[in-house]
Amino acid sequence: MKKNIAVAFIAVMLSSLIYAQAFKKETFAANLGLGFGWYSYGYNVSSFPAITLSAEKGVWDIEDVGVISLGGTVGWKSAKYDWSYSNYNYEWSWSDFIVAARGTLHPRLIENEKVDLYAGLALGLRFETYKYYSPNFNAEPTQYTDNNTNPLIGVYAGCRYFFSDNFGVFGELGYGLGYLTIGASFKLP
Repeated sequence: MKKNIAVAFIAVMLSSLIYAQAFKKETFAANLGLGFGWYSYGYNVSSFPAITLSAEKGVWDIEDVGVISLGGTVGWKSAKYDWSYSNYNYEWSWSDFIVAARGTLHPRLIENEKVDLYAGLALGLRFETYKYYSPNFNAEPTQYTDNNTNPLIGVYAGCRYFFSDNFGVFGELGYGLGYLTIGASFKLP
């Protein structure tokens, strides 16, 4: 399955080397996606993919370089670990919510009105919640909850492919709530 996705992604990238650039100054685009990776704590961990929403608008058109856009992203991810032994039940859970500003470069590497290559930097905050429940040796439960706010610095690179003037798909590699994010893209030219 992973190999088929990679081959399809490369085929889309290589098959469209004509026409005009997909992302221009004044273009507004939004991505709704699922992020994979980042939580991998091992056996008995259940995790749902991260849910992310990002939006951006083309602001500067730099001749012979590309378009720079500004925007933001929000996202949420959680994971849970359950383990039981005899009369002991252990539970851990993690939850992360991010809010970040994004600056993106859409370089003029290929000219195609269906393909948008991009790379950028995200700066924001990560709000983490950690919960732990476990019995101690006397079989009395121990509960612990902690909330943290940390800076988020993320880099990413991706590609959008538009099936029409307003709808497409995207794939993005980088750091945020997942190492790979895929989903739907919406554009107002």
